[in-house]
Amino acid sequence: MNWKEAVIAALFIVAAWWVYDTYRDNQQLKVSNTALSGQLSAQQAINTTTLSAVAIRDRAAIGNIKAKQTEGTEHVNVKTVIKTVFKDSECAAVPVPADAVNELRRYATGINTRTGDTDSATTDR
Repeated sequence: MNWKEAVIAALFIVAAWWVYDTYRDNQQLKVSNTALSGQLSAQQAINTTTLSAVAIRDRAAIGNIKAKQTEGTEHVNVKTVIKTVFKDSECAAVPVPADAVNELRRYATGINTRTGDTDSATTDR
């Protein structure tokens, strides 16, 4: 074998080794890509679930705020009606009938039920 054949053989061996090394790296990258794709899918599922939970919580919080605003408006309306009806009335000095007290308690219970309040209504006497 002359030196030209030896150089060509050496170049062929180096090229073959380079092709094999590139092929092996490519196979490792495919395995890594598959593993990372699975992790990405799992992370996307977690993110979607988290975003859904946050959206549901926000809707519930907005609903609670609206219910409290409605409760406040209803409270002011009832208070205004009571003041208007009993203003300058001789009935103002008369004790409130039990039926009216029961109706007001039922009204308060309805408000507490709509707002999700778990505490029982307390009355000031």
